[in-house]
Order: sequence, then structure tokens, then C-alpha cells
Amino acid sequence: MARVRICPTCGRENTLADIRCAQCGVSLAHVSSTEAAPPRTLVQLPSALAGRYRITRQLSAGGEADLLLVEAADGQRCVAKIYRYGIQVKTEVLDRLKRAGSDAVARLLEYGQSDGHGYEVLEYLPEGSLRPRLAAGPLAEEQARALVVELSAALALLHEHDILHRDLKPENVLIRQWQPLRITLTDFGIASVAEATQHFTTVARTLHYAAPEAATGVIGRATDYWSLGMLVLEALSGRHPFAGLSDAVLSYQLVTQPVDCRGVAEPWRMLCRGLLLRNPKQRWGRVEVERWLAGDASLQLPVEDSLTTESQAQRPYRLGGVECRTARELAVQMAKQWEVASKDLGRGFITNPQPIIDF
Repeated sequence: MARVRICPTCGRENTLADIRCAQCGVSLAHVSSTEAAPPRTLVQLPSALAGRYRITRQLSAGGEADLLLVEAADGQRCVAKIYRYGIQVKTEVLDRLKRAGSDAVARLLEYGQSDGHGYEVLEYLPEGSLRPRLAAGPLAEEQARALVVELSAALALLHEHDILHRDLKPENVLIRQWQPLRITLTDFGIASVAEATQHFTTVARTLHYAAPEAATGVIGRATDYWSLGMLVLEALSGRHPFAGLSDAVLSYQLVTQPVDCRGVAEPWRMLCRGLLLRNPKQRWGRVEVERWLAGDASLQLPVEDSLTTESQAQRPYRLGGVECRTARELAVQMAKQWEVASKDLGRGFITNPQPIIDF
């Protein structure tokens, strides 16, 4: 355990290199070092892990589970995922992940049930997730291309083992190394075993990256490729296309209008539009992504998607005194004037997306 100097005045823990307390400025020249206190967290490891690991710090807390950075007796650092009481781990999914045996999926060291809690112990990747990198701005085209290659290969691996991730997003894309880029997928808490081309499941998902059909609970491999498209669009433009929209407006946008891909140039726009086709039967998948990466000039979008993002409404919709000529303008105005918009929705005024075209 690391040794620190504890300030005699305010009690702050300081490193051995600190001459004065970082909080109150008191001299630490004559303060002896001591072992750092154990982490302060209400989360405890279940008995199956408590004797072999100690908590270093809490990484995150969610509605389904807590993520903890833990350390084994030999000094190896791992990530422990401790599910809420009563939640069972998906053993069939986890067994398939272990059999996959690929760096494209975070290595699962062990899993089980203990004291009423499901748990997983996974490898720890100190580079963290893709989220902080995207928050810093758009990726260069070379980085974006490498990301498409890595993510497409990872999804192909999962689908070959009949696993649907269902929650692909930047937080679940871990960086194994930056140069050259190698990624690892994690967090299979809501992953499903695909027993057919499409099947019904619960609707739990991250809305910003969820395909339109996911709201109905009907999912398939195409659902993961929609999430890939949203992630790539965000990585290229530096901003999620639904940023700032409420869940209600976002849901309306998902089921009524195509995603606006105008923020990226060709050939990236075609890739994003292909992956973000609302019809899962027409949506691009592994084959089309590989053809796009190979520069196949014969690759085309479906006829139904021949309209462009530059198209505008012939008849604007007036909401809260503002004329909205595109779906995005309407969605933004709905977010600003939700009380008025909710009344229009309730009266059936905003039901037909045909007058507003926005690809």
C-alpha cells in the first residue's frame, strides 16, 4: 500500500514529495509517513472475492452494478463488476465470451454468484474508454478508419458466437493501445444470445445509441450496426447528432426521421447513412462495411434512401411562433417548447413525418 504524509492540521493525505499540505499549506517537513487509509466506499466485495481482492477505488456506480478497481494479493489490478442484489449474471453469454478468446473482448477472469450478488472480474485496461477522447473533439480520418476496422471486427466476432452486444457506446469501447489503435469491447450486462435473426427482448438500452426498432424490443445483428453508425458519426463530427435533446424528443426523432449526417463529408457520409438506415433489413452490416473499407465503388445505398439531407419541407411546421423546415429544427424547438409540443402531440398534430424531410 502506498505511503503518505497526513497533514496534522487538516488531515489531508499528501504524497511523500509534498513539502507543504496541498490543502492548507502547513509544512510537512517533520511529519512522518504512514500507510494510506483504505478507500472510502460503502460498496463491499462479496465473500467469494473479499478474501482474494481489496478495493482500490470505485470506478462507477450504475443502476445495474458497481464497477470497482481491485487488486489481488500478487499486485495484479482487475475490474470487479458487482451486480445489484438479486441480479443473476448471464452465464450463457459469459461462457460464449470466454470461448471467443479474443483481445477484441475484455478478458473475463472469473464470474459467479455470492451473497446474493452476481459478479464478474475482468482485466483492467489503464487507458480507459473512448469517451474522454471523443469529448476532446473529432477524430482524424486515419484514427476514425482504424476505429471502424476495429469495431467492425469486434462485432463480427460477437455475432459469429451468436452474441448481440445491444449497448455499444463510447463508454463500452476500451482502448487497449493507441498506436496502432486496438480496442476492446466491454459491459455485456444486457447482451443477448441471438437464437434467430431477430428476437424479442427487454427494451433496456442507452437511448442515444439505440436503433429505432430497439424501442419495440425486437432486435437483431442490425441493431449493433446502428450503434456503430451513431458512434462513428459522433467520432467524425465531434458531436452526437442528438446532443441536447430530451429523451422524449429523441425518441420521437428516432421513430419518425432519419439521422442527420450532413456534419461529415464523403465517403464517410455514405458509411454513416448506410449504418443508420432505419429499416433493419436494409441497414448496412458486416459485408457492406468491409466493401466500404475496401473502396468498392459499386457500393450503393438503397433506393428508398435516395433523398438527401439537404431536402427541406415544402410546408414548415409552426411551433411556439417558430417555423421549422427540417426534422432537426422541429426537434430542437420541441425541446425548447415542450409544453406546447406535448399538446400538439396529444392532439395528433405532430404525427406524420412526411411534410418534413431530413436525411
